[in-house]
This record gives sequence, structure tokens and C-alpha cells, in this order.
Amino acid sequence: MMFWPQLEKRLGSYWYAEALLGLLLMYLALLTIFSARLHVPDPYRAAMAGRGGGMVGWALAQLSLMYLGTLPTWALLLTMLVGGGYLIYLYTPLRLLTVPGVSLTWIEPQPPAEMAQPPQPQKRPAPKKTPRKREKTPGKTARPERSSPTKKKRPAQKAGADKKARRKGQRGASSRKKTTQKAPQRPMSSALPPLSLLHQADEGDAPHEQAQIMAKIIEETLASFDIPARIVQINVGPTVTQFGVQPGTYEKNGQKVRVRISKIVALADDLALALAASPVRMEAPVPGEPYIGIEVPNPEPTLVSLRGVLEADGFREVDSPLAIPLGRDVSGEAVVADLHKLPHLLIAGATGSGKSVAMNAIISGLLFNNTPEQVKMVMVDPKRVEFPGYNGIPHLLAPVVTDPEQASGALSWLLVEMDERYRKFSEAGVRNIGGYNEKLPPEQRLPYIVMFVDELADLMMTSPEVIEAKLVRLAQMARATGIHLVIATQRPSVDVVTGLIKANFPARLAFAVSSQIDSRVILDEPGAEKLLGRGDGIFMAPDSPQLRRIQGCFVSDGEIQALVGWWQSQTPRQPHDPTAARFPWTDMMVAEANADDLFYMAVETVRGRQSISASALQRMMNIGYPKAARLIEELMEEGVIGPEVDKRTGHPVLIEE
Repeated sequence: MMFWPQLEKRLGSYWYAEALLGLLLMYLALLTIFSARLHVPDPYRAAMAGRGGGMVGWALAQLSLMYLGTLPTWALLLTMLVGGGYLIYLYTPLRLLTVPGVSLTWIEPQPPAEMAQPPQPQKRPAPKKTPRKREKTPGKTARPERSSPTKKKRPAQKAGADKKARRKGQRGASSRKKTTQKAPQRPMSSALPPLSLLHQADEGDAPHEQAQIMAKIIEETLASFDIPARIVQINVGPTVTQFGVQPGTYEKNGQKVRVRISKIVALADDLALALAASPVRMEAPVPGEPYIGIEVPNPEPTLVSLRGVLEADGFREVDSPLAIPLGRDVSGEAVVADLHKLPHLLIAGATGSGKSVAMNAIISGLLFNNTPEQVKMVMVDPKRVEFPGYNGIPHLLAPVVTDPEQASGALSWLLVEMDERYRKFSEAGVRNIGGYNEKLPPEQRLPYIVMFVDELADLMMTSPEVIEAKLVRLAQMARATGIHLVIATQRPSVDVVTGLIKANFPARLAFAVSSQIDSRVILDEPGAEKLLGRGDGIFMAPDSPQLRRIQGCFVSDGEIQALVGWWQSQTPRQPHDPTAARFPWTDMMVAEANADDLFYMAVETVRGRQSISASALQRMMNIGYPKAARLIEELMEEGVIGPEVDKRTGHPVLIEE
């Protein structure tokens, strides 16, 4: 074994040191069998003459028969033969052979920790040079490139740290080198919950060898349709594997002509049939890359845990209190967004596609990284089943809203809060919440406010014009004040996600939808109808035209309950005041309702009269002059009265008795 690193460079990436152990076991077993089956008067002289298994076989046979007996000896020899053959099969290129009619999932072995060698510094990629790590596959061969010994996987290795390092080093390419440079970690505080509240799920290892086999099938299928192409990139993700297909050239009238992209895209159904996988999604071309992306579902999807994303370097690099975890992309890299830069997020998808789980993951990510003094939340859940479990955490400005009418009051309260913050910014001479908080001590700083709406369709059914107007005004103006919206809907139709709402929500997360029309409503292009569901989504960032396919984070109900319980244990329970309003916007809703009642009373008051003035309306309704003048303006806007013609007569009444 001490010479194995030198032998490994010559044998290639499919040969492992365990194969030598298997060969040695078989060799010793055969020597012993040959000596045990040699029936001669003097076995020692026959072994000296080179007969049977030689001196080694004679010694092993005599010792095993003397101390074990005949039956145990033959059982041991048979076990050595079978075990040695299995090691040779598992740790050599023999494992790439396919058996007709049998579906096998190959697990690539991994060397022990003592054989691991750190990657060479000159081959290490820069941490921020490219966001996606990929596997290079030269030409049409199905054999992966040679990698350092740290990239082999061994099933017997179970340590959690080794699994995480193996997962980061293996994901996407066998030739990828692990980077030892780590992003600066955020300072941990005792005021924040520990990540140990989340389960450390084993996200598994990607089937790289199956990806190589599928790459060969794709090339052969395209060649059968007279389309020269080669696989230049393989990205193995949690749910799908993306194959980068580079179109080739062919001769036409004595000139070399490149294959048109449309010819490859038109063969999506044929590729799905050849790969026995559906649906197959085409990304033609991949933005910023010289190839077409063919996304094929993995036979067994991999779970993306919330803890794995929160511990990723990409999440630590986002220096913002509003960093939200979204999942992992097709290359296995963590996808993280800054809600302050988005500045609002629209989530859409059919029932059971993963919207509510994504909302819970975003909320949990904010709760793990922010104190109640940094971030406040308003939650609206008309379905009454998703968000009520968060009641009692100190981050909530009010209990979870389950009544659509109260949701309208919450939007009105946020509009008033937005105007009040803009007034404070104007007095302080700053432009946004960041500049305002820098001038104040920590205990007087304004917190960010994030509003979560789990079902927009229910709100739009109650009063669509009012809800749309409030949402649009918040989305247009609330970013600088630190107020952000995260809205989800299971019906992405034009009457729910209107044009004004889409225009003010540039960041969108689409999960599986039922039709291409719904995909165009949420993404402005098809693609979401071919998603697999259960967290498989497409993220559209506002600062990039590239659509990223992601697998959303999963957070279980038990993890949410543990997180909520931790925050409740850190917050002293306040005594219940029966006289206090449940929601901070209750008085505002009462004032709005009274204002509407006054308007209808004014309409009935002027009905039947020829003219009306503000002073006359004041005397008839027994109200103050400013309120009467405001009612006169509202009556003019609604067309109840006309403009003033003569100051002595006032405004003419336009409605009949």
C-alpha cells in the first residue's frame, strides 16, 4: 500500500487500493486450495518441487487443516474467494459494466482519511470567481477526469464533517478541488438560537457514474438523428442533473456549418424516451455559457436541509440581516438572496409544490440570524394552518392575521408606518433606513419589517381594488424604509397577479404549475410547467436575466416548533390586558369605517336638494367645518355634486331624489 500513490497515477481514476487486497485474498485462497487438493504421499516434497500451491500454499493448508478442521477450512477459503472477487469488482472498472434488464445504482468508493491529500494551491479555484462549479467531460468519453485522492468516496466513512466536506468536493465534478478559503463567519451571539435546533440531514452523494452513463446515452441519441454534439459539462444537483451539450459542425456544400440550437431543442421528447426520464427541460442556451443545458431528473432526489444552507459559505458571505435561504441549484451550490436588494419576493405554484415550505424556510432563516430589535414580522395566513404556530415569538408586531379584512388593515398600518419613517428620514437628512440607524444608538434604531402573505388569492377575492392599490404603493415606496413583502399564491392568474403587482415584484420564485400560461404569468416565459414539484423551483433574480433552477430548503414541523419554543423561552411572558386591542391597526380600521359612514350620510343629506355648501353640510350633519369641507371634496370626486358656480348658492346637487 505504501507505493499506491505512485501506482494510482498510472492506473487511472477507476482503480483503488482495495482492488489489490481483493487480488491478494483470491491469490492466497487459490494457493491453499491447490495444495489441499494435492493427494501425494509426501506433500512437503511436492511443494518443494513447485507442485500444488508451492510452499506458501502448503503452509497455509497444513495450518488451517490442523487448527480449524476440514469443513471450516473450506468455508474460509470460499469466503476469501468471494470477498476478493467482490472487492475486485467494486474497486475496478468492472463496476461500470451494465447488466441487461437490471437497474443498478453505483456508489463510488472513497479512500480513508489517512490517504487524503490536500489539493494543490495552484489548482484551487478562487472562492468568488465563479458561482457555479461544474464537471468537465472531454470529448465523447464517459470516463470522468482524474481528481485528487480526496475526491473518492468510501461508503464506510460516516463522520458528519467528512460527509459535508465530501459533499462539497464531489458535487458537480469529480475533477473539482476543494477550496480551503472560507468566508468570514458572522459573530455568534447568545441572543440568537443555535443551529443545533435543526436536524443535520444526510444529503447523500450524487450518482456521478450514472450521470456519465446518461451523458453517453444523450450523445448516442443525438448522433442517431444525425446531430453531432458532445457533452462538455455535467452538473449534478439535488433533484436534476444538467448536461451541457455543445453543438458540433457538419459539412454542407463543402463548408462547415454549426448545428442549429432549435434542432436539439426539438428532440426533448426523444431524449426523455431514451433516458427513461420525464420531464426533460431544455435551457437553450445557458446564459453566459457556450452550450445548451439539458436538465434530467435524478432517479432519487436528494433532501436539501435548511441547516446545510445556513452553514454554507455562500450564506455567510451575504452581509445583511435580511439574508434568506432559498435552496441549492443544479450544481449543488447554496442559493441565498438579500431581501433588502430584491426588495420584495413573489412566490407562486400549484398546490403541494412547496410554497409554504419555502415560506417557512425563509421565516426560519430570518429567526436564526436576527433578534427582535433587528427584524419585525407581520404574517397573514387566510388558510389558518401555516403561520399560527409562530404566535408567541417576539418578532411579531401582532398575532398572525387569519381574517382577510384584518389583512387590509395591516396593509393600511404599514402605509402609515412607511409615511412616518419617511418623515423621520427627512428630518434627519438621510435617504434610507441604513443611514438613519447609523446616527442613532442601538436601542433607538428602527427595525426592518417583513410582511408574509401565504395566499394572495384570498385577499384579492375580498376587495381586489383596495388590496392591489395598497400592495402596489408599498412595493413602490417601502424599500428605503426597510419594509419588505413576501407574497405567495397558488393561483398565478392575471386576475390575482395583476400587471401592476408583477411590475413591482421583480424577484419571483416559481414552483411547479399546471400549465404554460401560469408559467408565463409568473416568469414571463414557459418552463415552470415542467418542474417536478416537492420544492423544485425556478428563481428569477431582479439583477440577473438568468433563471436559476433550485431545490428549495426543507424544514420540518418539529424544527419549527423547536425554534419557536426557543424564542418563547427567551422572552418573558407579558400579562394579558383584556382592554388592549389585539392588532395595532384596530383603531385605524374603525376610523376608516366611520369615514365611510360619514360619506354615505352626506350623500343621503344632500339628496333632494338643489345645491349644498360646506357650511350648510356642517349645520345639517352637526360636524366640524374641516370635516364638512373634506366631505364636499369627496362628494365632488364621486360625482354627487358639481363644482361651485356661485358662492351664495354653493355646489349644485347632481343626483336625483
